Amino acid sequence: KGDPYVKMTIGSQELKTTVKKGSDPLWGSDKDQHHFKVANETDPIQLAVWDWDRVTKDDLVAKGSFKLSDLDPKKVQNGMELVVPVEGKKKKSKEPSVTLFLEYTPLTVADGPGGGVERREGVMTMTLVRAEGLMKGPGEHSGMLTGIDPYIIVGLGDSTFRSCTKFKSKNPTWNEKARFVLPRGHHWKSLRLTVCDKDFVSQDDRISEATESIEKLIQGEGEIRVTLSPAENRHKTDAALADKQDMGTVVLRADFVPLEVEEQRFFLQMFEQVDVNGDGTLGMDEWKMLIQGVGRMKVQGSDITTPTEKVSVEVAEQLFKQADTDNSGSVDKKEMAFHMGKRPVVKDMEIQIEPHLFKAWLNTALDREPLEKLMGGGDSHTVDTAHHGHGVFGIFSDWNTDQASFGKGLNVGEKAEHILVQNRVTGIVEEEVIDPSINKAMRLLYQSAFGDLIRKAPSTDALFKKMSVAQGAKYDSPHSKDHIVSFAHNFNLDLTECAKDVKEYATFNEFFYRKLKPGARVIDKQDDIWAACQPCDCRLNVFPTVSKAKELWVKGDNFTIPELLGFSHLPDMAYVDKYKDKFEGASLSIHRLAPQDYHRFHVPCDCIVKERVFLEGKLWTVNPVAVNKVDVFTANKRYVTMLETEQFGTIAYVSIGAHMVGGIVFTKNSGERIKKGEELGYFKFGGSTVVCVWQQGAIKFDADLLQVSDSSTEMLVALGEGLG
Repeated sequence: KGDPYVKMTIGSQELKTTVKKGSDPLWGSDKDQHHFKVANETDPIQLAVWDWDRVTKDDLVAKGSFKLSDLDPKKVQNGMELVVPVEGKKKKSKEPSVTLFLEYTPLTVADGPGGGVERREGVMTMTLVRAEGLMKGPGEHSGMLTGIDPYIIVGLGDSTFRSCTKFKSKNPTWNEKARFVLPRGHHWKSLRLTVCDKDFVSQDDRISEATESIEKLIQGEGEIRVTLSPAENRHKTDAALADKQDMGTVVLRADFVPLEVEEQRFFLQMFEQVDVNGDGTLGMDEWKMLIQGVGRMKVQGSDITTPTEKVSVEVAEQLFKQADTDNSGSVDKKEMAFHMGKRPVVKDMEIQIEPHLFKAWLNTALDREPLEKLMGGGDSHTVDTAHHGHGVFGIFSDWNTDQASFGKGLNVGEKAEHILVQNRVTGIVEEEVIDPSINKAMRLLYQSAFGDLIRKAPSTDALFKKMSVAQGAKYDSPHSKDHIVSFAHNFNLDLTECAKDVKEYATFNEFFYRKLKPGARVIDKQDDIWAACQPCDCRLNVFPTVSKAKELWVKGDNFTIPELLGFSHLPDMAYVDKYKDKFEGASLSIHRLAPQDYHRFHVPCDCIVKERVFLEGKLWTVNPVAVNKVDVFTANKRYVTMLETEQFGTIAYVSIGAHMVGGIVFTKNSGERIKKGEELGYFKFGGSTVVCVWQQGAIKFDADLLQVSDSSTEMLVALGEGLG
């Protein structure tokens, strides 16, 4: 009749189930699955059954214990059910017990056929807690520390983590986390720590350093203290430090999850993505889509360097039969996680996750959620390159734009985690503000084998459209206006430019496609009919030819002017015949609008609005992460508006929708005459792009725009600035 829950205690770790009702509670949900580490198999694992009380203290009902060393090693490593008797204060006719399902994975793996050196393979989450008594050099041995702004670089194998900088502190507190992947076959034995002093004028100083055993970090419980010594480069320049060993202490905590457990987590997340009909199980077709998309096979027992090959249809079908343990004709989550987490074997072929995909998945630290919820994922500071792993961060003073952490142009579509644009006014290269969780979501979709699979799935288009419609409805609701202030704060928007006070906007969407006050944007050379201006606030690329655009920026086999303008898809042959020959040898200006931009689009010169056609399509993101990888401009939903001008001939003005764009609205229609810089329409919530297609020789783009675009970089520009 009580409200029981169970506490399990292993050393300093305490795990707790949810609260249930009655004397025979059943748990077994995902919330009651726990991972913990055991330092010694002979240590007792304590169980305590408690009765939850909403008014007073909870009551201890019964308790018991068991040891892993008392269990059959083979059974517990394969997964076994264990009944643990518990004793309470009151004697009962029925002996009380707690039933567990246990699966134990030893952390130690023999290194090589003959065994020997121990090796850990898995994911280590390290918490940089704090530092104590940091020393900078002679004259500070008494503890007087002045002028130090410390940050710490942590390296493990080919990955590096850098903390934030703490100002004027010898005892800084961070509590920052980093995840390090210890892959199969690695030979890494220690973690590297380097303490640096931030210098805002010259190069940063390396002050002290230390190494710590991976084994000690993994086995240790609670806080681990690491003593710092002078950095190696300082011995040569500072003789007073040669004999000094104690330069302060760094305090760490660490947690470790074996690769087998992470592989199970991987498949559980992937399950959500391929369960197309949403029935909570995978049929044969869904199963094959997953296994052939993310699985690879190689001969059982072969060397770790042996290349893998794609899973065949026959092997995928055999795997399905193995995993379907209850012969139901489908595989549920537990069956898949249990079976695939153990690297199953079919006809002497070992099945594993595609190595590069699994490594990328581990490094991104994405939340374990379905695709619809992926926009809320977590952040990570891990940089996975050998260059950084060898201590580059201890030499350079800050993030280097030539490294993998940031990227320009085509590098953005490859591996860069941050997008760089050049500000036209200041000339400074800036990092584009983008939510890290959205960044990771885009990379999963557009830069992974699994993303390729998802984009090709029959359900994906419908899913994205459903998400876009739902998001549009959400931001059209009165409650959405509560997001306006935080959105403006996060993107540092100048609200004084708005045509009306923030409080006057009835919905978020109304704010998103807000108008600006007169004079907020100045039209360059307003009265010069031979000068074209920027049609919107955007990140801009200009290319004198389509071939140049494909060489430097736009990837995708289908990117051609006829595809972009719909000549090969539209039934209106009069439209096609009228314009198909006008844009041979055309020039392009590509105007990408990020969510934080003013989202109304204008015309670049005096013109008359002619035909407008709609092309149905997908809703992929227009971010460079996708543009550099897939056919975005020719695949997405878009409108093509033909503008007739006296000075620039015919301009094809293409308004392209993107993920989360609820709609494209036009405020000028066919037959209307528009002056340079006047509004043509607006995008509702989301990112979006305008592509202007200019007839051959019709425009000579400004030299600074051509120069930046030629380096595969976008230029940050504002509505009204010069275009050509």
